[in-house]
Amino acid sequence: MPADSESTPPDSAAPPLSVLPPEHWDTVFGPEPELSRPRAFFGGMLRDLLGGRELAWRLFLRNIKAQYRQTFLGWFWAFAPIIVTTATFVFLQRRNILNFEEGPVPYPVYLFAGMILWQTFYEAVLAPIRQVTQAKNMLAKIHFPREALILAGFYETLFNAGLRLLLWIPAAFYLGHNPFFLNWMFLPGFLALIGLGIGIGVLLVPLAALYQDVEKGLPVLLNLGLFLTPVLYPMGDDPARLFFLLNPATALLDTARSGLLGVAPALPGAAFLWTLVVFAALGGGWILFRLGLPHIISRMPAS
Repeated sequence: MPADSESTPPDSAAPPLSVLPPEHWDTVFGPEPELSRPRAFFGGMLRDLLGGRELAWRLFLRNIKAQYRQTFLGWFWAFAPIIVTTATFVFLQRRNILNFEEGPVPYPVYLFAGMILWQTFYEAVLAPIRQVTQAKNMLAKIHFPREALILAGFYETLFNAGLRLLLWIPAAFYLGHNPFFLNWMFLPGFLALIGLGIGIGVLLVPLAALYQDVEKGLPVLLNLGLFLTPVLYPMGDDPARLFFLLNPATALLDTARSGLLGVAPALPGAAFLWTLVVFAALGGGWILFRLGLPHIISRMPAS
């Protein structure tokens, strides 16, 4: 045996794999960037997305069952923000405290449709962050396709949105509007709005996994965004119109709501451009999610 090997203390040697913490068994950090082999990297993304579908469905079912398990009013809480906000602003409008011009449909119908879509967008932004935050212990101990968490959040957002759209039918009749006056632009606008929310959430996941301030502060920013998006009132020609147009949710929500109401959208060109941005945000967020999450997991305390 060479002399320099004899002088090496036994406990300075690299530990065998069996004594490494479980969260490191499937993570290898090396000097070569993962994107230096794009074919393998993007192939792994697609493979994990397809492989995580069953787990995503199981996580979705678990979350839905647990969501309202210890509540007395149950599913009512899925509708409560929409009903309360709509009733409040309709009351203010009818008391002439707020004065909005009537569009092609009555204001209560316009507002109720907008609140359904905004609540869906709100949940889509928070869904990826909440899924990853709730699964911290599982991420640190078990190897599974991480994309399953994002898919589970997407399923949950769609499910809650479907419940609200079912409420739309009797509510629209009650408010004097035929809920079946749909046009084809509703579905692409609706899915693009959800995609925008999921994309924003995925982009924020690495930061939110390390700092709870992100998850706590996002609802505040989203509630502020409600007033910077034409949800509660129509978009006018005043200087505030610029802020509306710079908000990516404006055109997508307008397109989805116009489809839901059966009227022509106000910003079809902008909606198409922002839909392209949505695809870019989803792709970029997914790449950052893949690159950043292993490093974040390695810093998570296993409990």
